[in-house]
Amino acid sequence: MLALPQRNHRSSVSMQAYAQYEAIVKKRLIPWAGACDIKAITPMQIDEFYATLLQQGRADGKGGLSAKSVLYIHRVLNGALGHAVQKGLLVKNPLLSVTNIPKAKKFKASAYSAEEIRSLLEAAVAENSFWQAAIALAAI
Repeated sequence: MLALPQRNHRSSVSMQAYAQYEAIVKKRLIPWAGACDIKAITPMQIDEFYATLLQQGRADGKGGLSAKSVLYIHRVLNGALGHAVQKGLLVKNPLLSVTNIPKAKKFKASAYSAEEIRSLLEAAVAENSFWQAAIALAAI
């Protein structure tokens, strides 16, 4: 059975990180695999779990989770199963044989051109906008 160890005062994990891990375990991992024996979890089941999350994993029922969210769940599950291997509960981590680990999309930032900044500042001045100073400082 999957469970999250209790956080103690000597833990290297911050309270915020622990709360996020706990939410993933309670909302995603336990409903998926909580009732089965940890030794019975197969790479195929994990592949199917990730595919389901990507297609229909949102809590509001309106589609799937992003690849980044599923990757985060993967990391928590990998940590839990790796810990089970260290404790002798598993011989091998089944995640080592999973084939469809999601890849997060790379973020590509873009900057405004000098002309776009000039236009934005002119619009803020014309409106006598509260944002005029913030826009001017951000443009520096």
